[in-house]
Amino acid sequence: MIFSNDIKLSSLIKGVIVLSVTGVLGCGDSKTIPFLGQWNGEFTVSKVLQGPNTPQDQKRHSLKGYLKIVLNKKSYSMHLEGEQQTIDVQGSWNYSGNQVTLSPIDVKVETAGKDEGVDPNRKWILPEDLYAAYLKKFVFRLSKDGNTLQGLDTTIVILEGAHVFKKD
Repeated sequence: MIFSNDIKLSSLIKGVIVLSVTGVLGCGDSKTIPFLGQWNGEFTVSKVLQGPNTPQDQKRHSLKGYLKIVLNKKSYSMHLEGEQQTIDVQGSWNYSGNQVTLSPIDVKVETAGKDEGVDPNRKWILPEDLYAAYLKKFVFRLSKDGNTLQGLDTTIVILEGAHVFKKD
């Protein structure tokens, strides 16, 4: 009798695990797992369309931060920082194959010194232009090794480049 109950309990546990992985219990599609988690990286500028376009200017215009993709309500948050601005984006996501598409819902842009005026010696972009740029959808491709999310080449106001995030 005890042996029979052990087999039933073992089968029940295996069934719960299978249901969890397949999403029946709300854990989602197992193919989404590679996209989930916190990714650290930046928007790397390859060309400045207005003003100086030296490698140093490109580097100073880059935005560093993170992208956090969570299963709960298929939501994401992105946080990026420039020399005197921060951008926070909240939204939803979906995936197809090895790509994830981020659809923003809320964008916040903060500029340091906005009351005193921005520092003309530090890089910045008009907040309303950054706001509009980050209201659009972004597509990222997952690398074969699953450690990098590479954004498509894009233009953010006066900056050409790509977002690249890596899992730590």
